[in-house]
Amino acid sequence: MKNYKQISIRHILKQAPMFIFVLLSLTFIYLSCFISAQEIFAQNAQEVAPTSNNKPGTWTQVMGPQSVGTTDLFVTSKGTVLAALITGIYRLTDESNGWERTFTEFPTNRYNKMPMAEWGGKLYIALDRDIHASNNEGLTWDFVTYRPEGRTVGFIVTQSGFYLAHRNGIYRSSVGPGLRWNEISSGLEDQEIKTICAIGDTPFVGTDQGLYRLNGTVWQRLNAENIKSVSSVKVSGNSLYVGTSLDDADMESIKNNFKKLSRRPNNMEDGMLSPYNVAWRIYRSDDLGETWNNITPISSNLPAGIPEIELIVFGETILAISVESHRSRDGGKTWTNLGMIKDVRFFYDSTLVAVDEDNFFMGGMYHIKRTTDAGESWQKHMNGIIGTEIRDLAACNNILYAEIAFELVFSTDDGKTWNPVHVDSGRGKSYYTAEFTVVDETLYALAVDGNEYVRICRISDHGDELIPIKDIP
Repeated sequence: MKNYKQISIRHILKQAPMFIFVLLSLTFIYLSCFISAQEIFAQNAQEVAPTSNNKPGTWTQVMGPQSVGTTDLFVTSKGTVLAALITGIYRLTDESNGWERTFTEFPTNRYNKMPMAEWGGKLYIALDRDIHASNNEGLTWDFVTYRPEGRTVGFIVTQSGFYLAHRNGIYRSSVGPGLRWNEISSGLEDQEIKTICAIGDTPFVGTDQGLYRLNGTVWQRLNAENIKSVSSVKVSGNSLYVGTSLDDADMESIKNNFKKLSRRPNNMEDGMLSPYNVAWRIYRSDDLGETWNNITPISSNLPAGIPEIELIVFGETILAISVESHRSRDGGKTWTNLGMIKDVRFFYDSTLVAVDEDNFFMGGMYHIKRTTDAGESWQKHMNGIIGTEIRDLAACNNILYAEIAFELVFSTDDGKTWNPVHVDSGRGKSYYTAEFTVVDETLYALAVDGNEYVRICRISDHGDELIPIKDIP
């Protein structure tokens, strides 16, 4: 099927030179309409309970399917979990079984982060143009100051003041009266800033060229072993954990030699590390970055590509997320391989926070996920979240189907509850793509497995599973 698609595309490009222009034009129009619709929905979404006595011709908003971008997750010093979404600020309920929306007055931007920080008993949030503070765990927020505009990477507050990280610069301002922002980017020239954190009053910045610590008004590169491109930095107490990936030159070298590496046995006795350890490493420092320990886990399995690494840390518990997931309960001395992680693509460029040693949250582009067993399994945790990004909707045999976040879901109770449609492309693990249609009371869809084989599937008799059509190659 993959070859057929390639041949078809080449044929179209050869026979119709205007095809690309038309396709890009239609894509632009679609995205413009889609984004506008989502922004309108985010501004006007209200939770309305379905009723059974609606008059014909009236509309009632159903509860779900929930799918909305998360701009930040934050855990306060009191253990309150907050989520910033395009539909408002949410708090995890006391029972931890859902979310309650507490604040809706912020102008939100689905393409920019709204990071939160805590200092001196106050919570702070960095919006697109200003900073607000809360004295009651995020229930209400008050204006504090305007901020330099730009694409936000991170935001921290220390005794020295506010630190706002953009992709190409760092800005600092005092917390007290007479706030004034000053750029302090000396030492970070021509670098992409990826993350910022602090231990006490000492800020650290991770970039695509290394890890830096602030000394006065100059950022100094820490001479840690092989720390090149930083993908994740976490703080636990006085310990600093850094997840690194390769720079562009090393990545190209690994890609060129990956087939050769994958054919060699992964035997630690002859000194060979798996490609995981070639692709990323984890380091720990207990003295503000003066000395470092390499605590990278050793994997016996070969990945399907060259992944980056994301870290979640609480106390001595570390969860390292890549194509495989690894967990340590002793600060990185020993590791347990938790195996392949499902839908790992949703974890990259997401917000990961820990409530305790076992409860972690992930906030991504489409939804919030939660694990209660320290990363062994993840489940969507969207109860109470208002907002959805449905890409397509259809009805078939009294069942509603919707495509959200690369997933097909269905409802048998007029949209009150939604469940995922199981997809089996016939060639192993698969996930749903963006196309489905209903013909003669039968739903048909495209499914693609981990090897990118596209299959045409039909819905099962029970309406909860996609089955590949065997007669189509």
